[in-house]
Amino acid sequence: MISALRLFSPYVDHYRQDFQDYINANNHTNLVIGSLGMNWQRSGPTLIANQVTLVDTNDAYVYVNHLEIQVDFWATLTMQRLISGNLILDGAQVNLEQDVWDSSERNPSTQDNTTSGTVKPLDGFKQISDIFLNRINRFSLLDSKISVKNNDLERHFRVNNLQWLNRGDRHQAQGNITVDELSSNNLNLKIDINGQYIDELTGMIHIEANHLDITPWLDNVLTLDNDKTKADIGFSTWLKVDKGSIERLQVSLHENIISWQDSISTEVKETQTDVNLTQTNQVRHKLTLSEGQLLLVKGQNADNFKLFSTPLSFQFDQEESQPFTVQIHKTPEEFLVYLSTFDLALLSQVSPLFITTKNVRERLSDLKVSGKSNDIFIQKTTKNIAAVASFSNVSTHYSQGIPGLDNISGMLSFTQQYLHLNLAAEQGNIDFNKHFDIPIPYESLKANVDLSIAENQWLLNVSDIVLKSDELTIEADLAIDSPENSELSMSLLANITDGDASKAGHYYPLTVMSNELVDYLNTALVDGKIKQAQVLINGPLANFPFTDKSGTFIVDAELAQATFSFSEDWPVIKDFDANLNFTNNSMLITGRSGTLTSLDVTGVQAAIDDLSDDAILTVDTLIKPSSAAKVAKLMLNSPLKDSVGAVLEKLQIKGNIEGEFHLDLPLIATENALARGVINFADNDVLLQTPHMDFTQVNGQLRFENAKITTEDLSLKWQGLPLTLTVNGNDKADYYDTNIALKVDWQSSKWLPHISAKMKKYFDGKLQLQGDLSLYQHHGGGFSYQLLVNSTLESFTQIS
Repeated sequence: MISALRLFSPYVDHYRQDFQDYINANNHTNLVIGSLGMNWQRSGPTLIANQVTLVDTNDAYVYVNHLEIQVDFWATLTMQRLISGNLILDGAQVNLEQDVWDSSERNPSTQDNTTSGTVKPLDGFKQISDIFLNRINRFSLLDSKISVKNNDLERHFRVNNLQWLNRGDRHQAQGNITVDELSSNNLNLKIDINGQYIDELTGMIHIEANHLDITPWLDNVLTLDNDKTKADIGFSTWLKVDKGSIERLQVSLHENIISWQDSISTEVKETQTDVNLTQTNQVRHKLTLSEGQLLLVKGQNADNFKLFSTPLSFQFDQEESQPFTVQIHKTPEEFLVYLSTFDLALLSQVSPLFITTKNVRERLSDLKVSGKSNDIFIQKTTKNIAAVASFSNVSTHYSQGIPGLDNISGMLSFTQQYLHLNLAAEQGNIDFNKHFDIPIPYESLKANVDLSIAENQWLLNVSDIVLKSDELTIEADLAIDSPENSELSMSLLANITDGDASKAGHYYPLTVMSNELVDYLNTALVDGKIKQAQVLINGPLANFPFTDKSGTFIVDAELAQATFSFSEDWPVIKDFDANLNFTNNSMLITGRSGTLTSLDVTGVQAAIDDLSDDAILTVDTLIKPSSAAKVAKLMLNSPLKDSVGAVLEKLQIKGNIEGEFHLDLPLIATENALARGVINFADNDVLLQTPHMDFTQVNGQLRFENAKITTEDLSLKWQGLPLTLTVNGNDKADYYDTNIALKVDWQSSKWLPHISAKMKKYFDGKLQLQGDLSLYQHHGGGFSYQLLVNSTLESFTQIS
């Protein structure tokens, strides 16, 4: 019979269809054989089949390019069914849906599959599995591919060499596989399971990986090219199989490293041209995941699992390791993640791996976020993503309009496109970069932040802001709205108390105020207190400070016990209580009380109508009835000391005078300042020192405009006789010239009593004369005068 079978070998292919039908009929399979041949070995014939399709359903496809079956001839005769001693499958292609053997899909009648008259889609795979488990003692799988698909994710495995051994119900295998064409090293696979049917299998699968480079797997995750990244991965995995399904997976992680090359740009000044050049250097970074354990436990449902970890840690370059643990719970309804802690510095450190947009990477790099987020809970359902976390000691740097903050702690919650932050900070600064003079310090800071994100718009509300420092206390509410197809708008209402006026310069918005205005205000507000202030901003943020009237910007502050230097050339106002008001692009300071060289300047106003680059400060005040000595003291300590000051000093006025004072000060050209005013005389006594003359009942006005002085309606009495004077003063090259024009028109009854009795008999009649008294105040020091008198003596009678 054996000889007959050997002679039969060349003609086996003629019986391929009969052999195929026999196999399918006896095993309830649906395999297809492309070609069939046979060789004879010592133990019996070896069947050779090519292009064999073992299973072809929607859920499973098994194809073998070359298949050799070493038939145990005598066992086959004894058992009356095909018994294989060894099977070699070369070039197999296996495509499976992950749930093809899942317990939820099991057919309870599987164990009695011989009674079924039809072959169900999954039964073909189970029947083939039954053959490989129970009818073949051993088989080898060579140079084959296995693809496992789960929803939208598909993983490919290349089996280089797998040796399988069946001993009764115990099934063992050993070999090595390559996953998804990873660039180096293989996975070592060991299988030790028990059971007769695929849905009864119980045991353990062990996978060992060392120095595995999974960079190709990360192509869809990492943004850098493969030649700039390298992943060195190692782990040992134990998969517990129970009733044909993987119930538990335990992973022992080795030290795993991913490294990448990053470009760092720095500004370098070229010494010869003094020009800043951009220099780009290549820097190598690495992120290390420490050794540890992961445990994944499958739930009752195929979509359920739980994952736990022992303490793990991340380390960036040579920085301190950051420990954490992770837990994951997945059900058909939700996906839950718990992370014990996360080092926020990693956001910027590893951003080159995951973020393609250069601007976003640069912003994260500039922010230099540091600190930790703790107890992070994330929940994902089909309708929502929610998250809760705490954070502590978080600090950031200024970056592209986002202010830097120090030492922030608090809570975060997110759900339904709604983010809420409750934050508090101590002993830090808010850094607005060039927007303010220095980072704004705080001893404590509290706020609630609410961000609502819609499809094409977002709304930010920051409420219950409380900032306290040794400079001031701020309580505020802020809202920023970004509506669809409209401008970004901001609303801010802030109350400020306990402010230090000398530190007001720290809070001037430098980007909307000219340098000259900032310099002026820093010099003008010497010291004092800000008892209370309010800040109101409402309008399109791009139009701030709303010179086009599209919004409202108001700062209204009450100053107390301040020192105000309205001009460096003039004395300061002391004990100044005032209202400081900025409205859109204008400024107004209104004095409630204060003294200027002992003069009461209640009601003084300092204003800038247009806070542009060519802003002009105007100072206006009434000089309330005050002693002339006080007015003279003011003028003598001002740029008018050689004009108005010198005149008032020489005149030595007695009694109170009043008037007005006005100053126009261009902030970009203070040398063009214009000081002008009026001094009103009302029955004052005046003593002219040189030449010595006493005047009484002085009435009229003295006007000044910088160094130029004039009078209007000036009248007085000398020796009881009325005089009409006109005074003009002007600065000359070598001296200040004060010219006093006199006019006399006296009846004889008025002037004759002022001459001696012996002279009266010689004169009579009206005395009319004009005179010019010139007073010269020399710049180099000294004083001189000249008096010229003339008269026609027409009404003057000489008695002979």
